[in-house]
Amino acid sequence: GKIIEYNASAEGLFGWTREEVIGKTMEEIIFPKGIGAAYKNAMNRSLETDEQKADGDSRIELSALQKSGEEFFVELSMTFVQRNGRAIFMAYIRDISDRKLIEQTLINARDQAERTDKAKSQFLTVMSHEMRTPLAGIIGVMDLLKTTKLTKKQDHYRQIVTSSSEVLLEHINEALDITRIEGGELQFSIQSFSLPTLATSLIAVLEPLAVEKKLDLILQIDKNVRFDFMGDVNRIRQILINLVGNSIKFTDDGYIRLEISGTDHAGISYLQFKITDTGVGIAPENQKKIFDDFVTLSFIDDRQKRGDGLGLSISRKIARLMSGDIEVKSDVGKGAVFTLTIPLQRIDEIENRVMIHPDFPEVRVNPINVLIVEDNDINRKVLCDMLMVHGHTVSTATDGLEALEQAGNQVFDVIFMDISMPIMGGLEATSRLRAGDGLNAKTYIVGLSAHGSEEFREQAEEAGMDFFHTKPIRMNALNKIIANIRSAPEPATFDESLSPVLQELRAAIGREKVFIVGAKFFNELDIFIQQSINGELLRDYTILAEAIHKMRGAAALLGQERLEKPLGKLEKNALDGDVADWSNDIQNLQDVAQRSKVDFHSFLRDS
Repeated sequence: GKIIEYNASAEGLFGWTREEVIGKTMEEIIFPKGIGAAYKNAMNRSLETDEQKADGDSRIELSALQKSGEEFFVELSMTFVQRNGRAIFMAYIRDISDRKLIEQTLINARDQAERTDKAKSQFLTVMSHEMRTPLAGIIGVMDLLKTTKLTKKQDHYRQIVTSSSEVLLEHINEALDITRIEGGELQFSIQSFSLPTLATSLIAVLEPLAVEKKLDLILQIDKNVRFDFMGDVNRIRQILINLVGNSIKFTDDGYIRLEISGTDHAGISYLQFKITDTGVGIAPENQKKIFDDFVTLSFIDDRQKRGDGLGLSISRKIARLMSGDIEVKSDVGKGAVFTLTIPLQRIDEIENRVMIHPDFPEVRVNPINVLIVEDNDINRKVLCDMLMVHGHTVSTATDGLEALEQAGNQVFDVIFMDISMPIMGGLEATSRLRAGDGLNAKTYIVGLSAHGSEEFREQAEEAGMDFFHTKPIRMNALNKIIANIRSAPEPATFDESLSPVLQELRAAIGREKVFIVGAKFFNELDIFIQQSINGELLRDYTILAEAIHKMRGAAALLGQERLEKPLGKLEKNALDGDVADWSNDIQNLQDVAQRSKVDFHSFLRDS
């Protein structure tokens, strides 16, 4: 169709005068090549079907041409009327170039932010791995020194190096925690612990820092607070070290007071840790910012007090993942009060209490035959010495190929296998061992890696490894692994029923109470599975996700690590509203739950 009218606004928009366009087609004047032809077809279809709009049922956005040849974005809506048997189209065109520019700017900013975030995560992961490897050697040697005869002064120095190394390791872990939290991979290790022991260990680590600045570090525990709980004591300790450490850093004169109190409700204790300092304080406008990632606050007269921008952010995120929170109250120049509140399962009666101690207790194990596969010379030597000091026979290999050669010549009770090595890595070596019927096809294999992500754990399990431990491995953890191997009837299978968490829970509250709690848990899990099969729970995904989350917590409390993966997948899918594979996932959970229940009862029966 030809243009029969063209108003002044159109002249300003396109640059053509009325005289220049009258009698010409829109395809010739307004649309770039390709677009005009498409719209001519649309108008023809509109005429044939008597549609009221050439573009269907809505406005559309497309490119248009100015007289200068410059393209710009417009919004176009067309209608037509019949006049004297002729179809007359009326086009309403609006310039949307500014809006499209803003949209593209936002898209570019989003893409750049995603690229930056990905690069940051990759950098943190690589750097934490590279720092963790030499640190594993330092911590291992300090553990070995404890087994030797040291003077009081030498042991004091050893404790300082150990404490400092542990703090450094916690900083490295914070960097890793950023990526884990963002990826939804952060895991919690639930175990029994003593509140006074936790508090004492905190003071032991932090008091030297306070003494150095001539500050008083005061500990006050409410006389009515309970002492024994189930929870992730290491995560709680990590949060408190960050909070108290920050108070020490930003206080020059006075004191830091840690007050511990709590209230009980329905079998849950809500512990409150209040850290009060007499430091520089925080301005009201900054009290939210300090919990953001990589945000630091510096002060005009004290630049060296600048924070690292990680501790508080991670601490609050971890607290909230544990159903707790951190709050702050402060005025500039009047100090600050940070309050951590955490809900924990209390232990009412303690039998054969398992205490959490800042140093490792002695765990006696019978000598066994061990193969260490590790390419780092220092870490290999330290791990070798840690095993030999307990009388174990140790052989070593520097890569997976050497490991296969050694495994073909003698039987080992356990193989400690590094994941990442040159020539042949630990995953491939493990897969080859499991695929054959050689001397060590069923030997217990412990995977070791400075990477602690869930992806690495899953790869280790898929390759056939029986256990995965993030470097560095401490003396007591090493002995516990070996003790569990010696007590397991079939060490070459994943045996969650012998989980250290379950063993410690039994030692803490007794076999009968564990049985009662476990029976209640598996009964509720069976009810959930049946309701899921019947489709009763698919009405509200939010409530469903909350129910699954509670079951994950209960499973962790009972040491049922085998259930973590299927429950975690169900929770994620419920949160995403993705139930396409719901039936298959529930069937998988039912199978895993049945095996876990049998193993759970067998463990209690035989213990």
